[in-house]
Amino acid sequence: MERTQMKVLKALTMVAACAALTCAADGERRPKALMLFFDGCRADAMFRNADCPALRSLKDGTWAEGYRCAWSDAGQNIFDAPTLSYPNHASLLTGVTAAKHRILNNDDSVDVRTPARTWLSRLVEERKDLRVKAFYSDLNDGTGRIETDGRVPMFCAREKTWRACDAKTAEEAVAALTAEDAPDVLTFFTQDPDCTGHYLGYYPTSDAYLEAVRLCDSYVGRILDAIRSRKTFADEDWMITFTADHGGRGLGHGPDDGHCHTIPILIAGRHVAQG
Repeated sequence: MERTQMKVLKALTMVAACAALTCAADGERRPKALMLFFDGCRADAMFRNADCPALRSLKDGTWAEGYRCAWSDAGQNIFDAPTLSYPNHASLLTGVTAAKHRILNNDDSVDVRTPARTWLSRLVEERKDLRVKAFYSDLNDGTGRIETDGRVPMFCAREKTWRACDAKTAEEAVAALTAEDAPDVLTFFTQDPDCTGHYLGYYPTSDAYLEAVRLCDSYVGRILDAIRSRKTFADEDWMITFTADHGGRGLGHGPDDGHCHTIPILIAGRHVAQG
């Protein structure tokens, strides 16, 4: 199981890093990388029930000509910490499990800074010419639970509601991608599925939960539209990953069960294939 976890983590974090560190296969296009993740998004909600045209276009390889996708509706998060948000956020951002980053629950992450560097930090160490940025929507982040280091600019929405935070985060990400100094590498995180799940239930039979996933998918659609509309898009080689930190059952998460461990995984790019 540990080998499987590490393969998944490396696939999600390092495949994007390698895309930005190395030349594209054809030697022509400039490598770019985007990591998307939704807090509390069950795989069955995204793949089977929610109306998610943007994510489905990544999965089906139809979002842009020449792109394909490797995907799974049975991905799993880490098993050496509870199925909580911040231990899994740390793993997604660093590529290691809790045994190394040492964030074991949500309270730990307030005061303990992960000793493992994020993949964004590792990139800018190797390629100082890269422009990187993190976009985060988290009402709890005022305590500093999720941090990059000084080399990685980070936008974190400070709106009054989680839905307003997500909308502002998407607005900022789209604006950044259409600017002259657009980032080469970025992360984009939303929290609506998790917040809605805590109040109204995580099951894919919950209309409110499915609406939260659909709304976050619409933000992804805006980001993909912004990427495709770039004047330089034909000369760019994007590696895009999507996943979640955990699923959920009832009104919560944290237990060691399939409801909370099972997450979606998508890896889209010009040089990937299913299997």
